[in-house]
Amino acid sequence: MGVGENPHKVANIVAGQHDELVELYVPRLSALPHVAALAAASEGRWQQQRTVEVLQAQLRQLPDGLAARVRRRAGHPQAPNLDFLAHDAAASRYLRAALAETVAASSLVQSLKGLLTAGVGKSVAYMAEKLKKRQAGLRQGPPPK
Repeated sequence: MGVGENPHKVANIVAGQHDELVELYVPRLSALPHVAALAAASEGRWQQQRTVEVLQAQLRQLPDGLAARVRRRAGHPQAPNLDFLAHDAAASRYLRAALAETVAASSLVQSLKGLLTAGVGKSVAYMAEKLKKRQAGLRQGPPPK
């Protein structure tokens, strides 16, 4: 989430579209092996098994570019796959860092494109509006669950 974002943006989106998201994702989650509902499916509480085999299968599904960033972050840039991470307690930290790096690069490019396309004045006005939304979100707090 960027500096100019409402910190509750995702929670607000989910709260506003909860029923549609349940309709869309519950059938998919129900069909996954190693995933089980912890409560009524409409509540949206699910849990997956955290076995080495399940983690390895999930890591193998990452896009090549992201997997390469994760391997580099984990100190194993030449590893043939990410199976070694299923045994590493820091795996989620490496994955988060690689995702943040991926998002930051594209976000910077988009910001520069906006600056060049709209000009400095409009870009500053846009950023001021984003910061207002962030402040409003901070005052509002998270949506009720």
